[in-house]
Amino acid sequence: MLIYIYTGNIDDLTTSNTENLLYAADKYQLMGLKKVCFQHLKSTVSDKNVLNVLVLGDIYDHDLKDFAMNYICNKVTKFSLMENTEEWKRLLIDKSELAIEVLISLVKVREIVGFR
Repeated sequence: MLIYIYTGNIDDLTTSNTENLLYAADKYQLMGLKKVCFQHLKSTVSDKNVLNVLVLGDIYDHDLKDFAMNYICNKVTKFSLMENTEEWKRLLIDKSELAIEVLISLVKVREIVGFR
């Protein structure tokens, strides 16, 4: 984070350090760094990390949350693959309202697809 503050650049952004960097960027109101973190999360989203991206979006940025929700609804092919993960189980316990939002969104998408 200090490198970003002094130079405006971030060289070592990885999936593993983005969450901590995002927390610090939010705490110190470094909007540029938050944008960089959001862009990184969007560009590296996958079936394995999308729930983590969703939670970060729920905490820090509505657009990131929407991005993750759209990814889940359009790219995750089988909910059964996601529901058996530790991330989903943790989401159910820690952020049950967000888990319900995911389920409602999946049902809505399936209904729309079913009517085509």
